[in-house]
Amino acid sequence: MTAKTKRQHYVPQFYLRRFTQDGERVFVYDKLRGRSYESNVANVASERYFYDFPPEIVAEGADPQLIDKELSRMETAFADALAGFLLSVDEGRAIDARQRTVMAIFVATQALRTREHRVLGEQLARTILAPLQADGVAIDLPDTSLTQAVLIFHPFVRDVLIPVLFNHIWIVGQNDTPAQLYTSDSPVVRSAHEQDPFLSYAGLGIKGIEIALPLTPRHVLVLCERTSFAHLAERDGSTVTLNEDHVTYYNTLQVAESYRQVYCPCDDFSLAEEICDRLPDLRSPDRPRIITK
Repeated sequence: MTAKTKRQHYVPQFYLRRFTQDGERVFVYDKLRGRSYESNVANVASERYFYDFPPEIVAEGADPQLIDKELSRMETAFADALAGFLLSVDEGRAIDARQRTVMAIFVATQALRTREHRVLGEQLARTILAPLQADGVAIDLPDTSLTQAVLIFHPFVRDVLIPVLFNHIWIVGQNDTPAQLYTSDSPVVRSAHEQDPFLSYAGLGIKGIEIALPLTPRHVLVLCERTSFAHLAERDGSTVTLNEDHVTYYNTLQVAESYRQVYCPCDDFSLAEEICDRLPDLRSPDRPRIITK
């Protein structure tokens, strides 16, 4: 019998290792506890049996760890794609269509697989079902692990979401400042410049959306919706130099949109501390994500 995987990562270890100094140890800022510490990448952005289906919905002979195994298989391809992508950036080559496709799959998958996205889905379901429940309709929330699995591997991701990401303007920000770029337990972050990010699925395709994924402490991949950011079209596929304000901006998004933890190769979380002191609700993993009017 194959041994079960107990600790399952919702941010891949190959990705987290790029935010360490030695390939294993990463500094963590815990928003809930308000403190930082050093940890191994094996022990962060993960939970015991996170993707396992509950026993009551698993058919006899079926594998309750199917999702974790499939994501692990995909990570091998993602690790190679990221290495090749960063090599192209370092050599000054433009982003080609093949790299764009694989990285779009990586961005979409990473956006959907986290604890933060699961909580967002739970809150969205409660918001949608609340009027029915208030009228006395007995409706239970669906199993969260099953719902998340369906979303990650739904044909919508392949047929709609990935092409949307592919067609955004792609820019790599090169960080040459003294500060390091943060990443987090929910590293695909969004800034909605024109619309509410919850008006479309995951907010990744709406007008005015900017999506950012730090790739290393020195590189951030930025995807910009093409109509609102038409002035950046000539830079599509290129690398631009970040200044200190840019780094602060992208680090602020990581702090604000992380579930609980922010990561950095060095123990420098003064910005994270400042943001959480100013906006203490960000420290709570149970904070509301869905704002209704």
